[in-house]
Amino acid sequence: MAGSNPLVLPAEMSIIEVESLQARFQAALAEQDSLIISASHVERIDTAAMQLLAALCLTCCQQHRPVVWQDPSDVFLMSARLLGVSSALGISIDAQ
Repeated sequence: MAGSNPLVLPAEMSIIEVESLQARFQAALAEQDSLIISASHVERIDTAAMQLLAALCLTCCQQHRPVVWQDPSDVFLMSARLLGVSSALGISIDAQ
């Protein structure tokens, strides 16, 4: 089990996509020791989608699996900061 294939987040992330995103995340967790998540294309993300990502990061932390954020968009970083989940996602506030 390697962690080399990044999960690429879609441009639009909302409650409508949460179920399919959760299935993708579960599949990735079953196949990889660590997660690389590309958030470079995120243009819009709502609270439900951000909560899903925070829960994913919490699960990874509990299982001692690293999560690496690959080139998060400004929108993603701002949303994480505004929703107060930067720390839960493992994103440094200084990077924003």
